[in-house]
Amino acid sequence: MEKGVSRKVIIIPAYDKRDPDPKKSYGIGSATLVFGLDGSDGCVRFQITTGWHLPHNQEEITHRFRKEQSNISNYFYNPFLPYPSDLSYHSRRQIYSGDFHDDHCEWLNGEPCWFMGSSTNAQRIFDIMVREGDEAMWKELEKFYDKTFRVVKE
Repeated sequence: MEKGVSRKVIIIPAYDKRDPDPKKSYGIGSATLVFGLDGSDGCVRFQITTGWHLPHNQEEITHRFRKEQSNISNYFYNPFLPYPSDLSYHSRRQIYSGDFHDDHCEWLNGEPCWFMGSSTNAQRIFDIMVREGDEAMWKELEKFYDKTFRVVKE
């Protein structure tokens, strides 16, 4: 692991940005937990969407969910369970030709970045965290950081 890499835990709050005007409506969202490693080459992020909504949204979702459950057999979706939503890197330099570019990356303090993420890859980190705890999760994030930014240095 590169020296000077720091751990971060960020909680992005839930929101209700609905508006009668569809052009101004951004829906609702639950709180998100973000675990990150920040270093000189960039950062990696692991995100968990919690299913924790604002209280008035939680009531609305609970009511709708119970109604849908009573009408559908073998319906397994549960809007209240947390799920891994992203494992990503944000690099100060392009790593792969398919990287996306952002002129003002929120994760790199507004600096430009090249990034890529995957909810599918986040599942592995989530499973490790649930099974083995936070230190095992951080160790896997450190491996992801090292592997990702080793490419930048080559």
